Amino acid sequence: MKKFFEKVRNIDVNPEVVVLIVLSILLVIMLSVLVNGLNEQAEFNAWYNSLSAEEKAEYEAPYTTTCDVITVEKYHVDITNRYGAVRGTYSCYEFMYVNQDGDIITVHDFRDDWGNYDVVVGESNTYTVNTRTNTRTLTLTLETMKALADVVTN
Repeated sequence: MKKFFEKVRNIDVNPEVVVLIVLSILLVIMLSVLVNGLNEQAEFNAWYNSLSAEEKAEYEAPYTTTCDVITVEKYHVDITNRYGAVRGTYSCYEFMYVNQDGDIITVHDFRDDWGNYDVVVGESNTYTVNTRTNTRTLTLTLETMKALADVVTN
């Protein structure tokens, strides 16, 4: 073993070659981890999509919190450039809800165009948070939506 290390120590190695070899090994490891993760996600998606609506609701129940909304307002915000000129607008919701501890929480600037934030029509005014998927849903009744539309347009 001693002779082996003496031979290795005396070899002239180009540092660029060593770097390329190490980077190649790391790339192979990263790709194998990525492929493994994608396979696991595909298996999960196939399993989840095979569930019935009741089974999906049962699976999501530990991750989902639904609270009653007390008040809700809709308003528009101007998008401006650095000189103050208005380039567009977007709609926001501000609402108050009662959380599981009975505290009143206010949410400002809730927009449904952020991807994980949705505003939908439902049977009651509720705010639902799913911590597994990091989605937030503001569910409003049709009457509430009509009242908000009247306020914004008038």
